[in-house]
Amino acid sequence: MGMPEIIASTTTRSQAITDVIESVACEQAALSHILNAEGEKLQAVLATQTDTANLLLTNASIKKTVSTITFLELVLTKKLELFEDCLCPPPIPCIPVQDVTIEVIPPDLGRTVTKINNQNFTISKQSATELAGSVLITVVPDYPIALTAAPVGVSLSGNILTIDYSVVTEGEITLTAGTGECEIEISIEFFDING
Repeated sequence: MGMPEIIASTTTRSQAITDVIESVACEQAALSHILNAEGEKLQAVLATQTDTANLLLTNASIKKTVSTITFLELVLTKKLELFEDCLCPPPIPCIPVQDVTIEVIPPDLGRTVTKINNQNFTISKQSATELAGSVLITVVPDYPIALTAAPVGVSLSGNILTIDYSVVTEGEITLTAGTGECEIEISIEFFDING
C-alpha cells in the first residue's frame, strides 16, 4: 500500500470559512429537529403512560439527549469562535476608471500632451532645453497611480510624472491605475521633436 496522494485544494480561504459556517448552521438545524422530536416523544408518553417507572425512564432518556445536544452546541460555538477575527468583508465592487488626464506642469518647456484615448498618450517636446519636465496625471475616480515600466530618467511621485531630458529624450512609460478588475494600464510615449 502506497502513501496517500494529497492534492492541493483550489478552494479560496473565504470560501472555506463560508463552508465551515454553513456546516455549523446545518448541524444547528439537525439538533433543533432532534430536540423537537424529543419534545414530541415526551408529549406522547405523557398522553399514554401513567406508570411512574416508564415516565422516569423516558425522562432519563430525554435528559441524556438534551445533555449530549448541549455538549454539541458548545463544540459548534467553539468552531465558530475560530473565525471571529478573520471573517472576510464582502468584496467591494470596483468603480471603473472614467477619465485620465495629463497636464503639463509649468514651466512649459515646449511640451505638448496629446490624448489618443483614455489609456494612451504622447508627450512631445520641441525646445532645446535639457531640464526635467513634469506632468500632472489625474484619474477619475481618484485611484493611486503606479509606475510599472519606464526608461532611466523617468520618475513618479504621487501623481506627478517627471522626465529628466538630460538623461532620456524618448521612450515609453507604462502606468497602472485602479484596483482589481478595474485596473487599467496607461501608456505614454514621449519624444523630442528636435531629436
